[in-house]
Amino acid sequence: MMDKKGQGSLSMNTIVVAIIAIIILLLLVTFFTGGLSTIGQRITEVFRTGTSGYDLDLAVRNCDDYCARAEKLGSNDLAIRSSAFCNQDFDIDLNVDNQLTSNEKELKCYGTKSVPGVICSITVSQCTS
Repeated sequence: MMDKKGQGSLSMNTIVVAIIAIIILLLLVTFFTGGLSTIGQRITEVFRTGTSGYDLDLAVRNCDDYCARAEKLGSNDLAIRSSAFCNQDFDIDLNVDNQLTSNEKELKCYGTKSVPGVICSITVSQCTS
């Protein structure tokens, strides 16, 4: 008698091609129904700091992180002055009108023109002296 191995089963190539075809089909359906447009907008918002500015929550988190790093520098004032906490600027649309006014541009993590909501033990004099 003849041994008919594999009869009735799919080859590995067929399975791989079927999986790729299903993925492509799902991407096409998602694209044409508008699903990918919102994903693209979200990705763009994360990396964009253009006219609409930086997200306030993200700026506060960044300043908190920069503060923690600067605090670890101890009493090394030169290192603190050159740290991201003292030097990073943020353009934040605080009133969410998609327009940046002068009081929303170049906000620091410290001082009078700073990102609202940042609490840090690093003082203005440590960043400016």
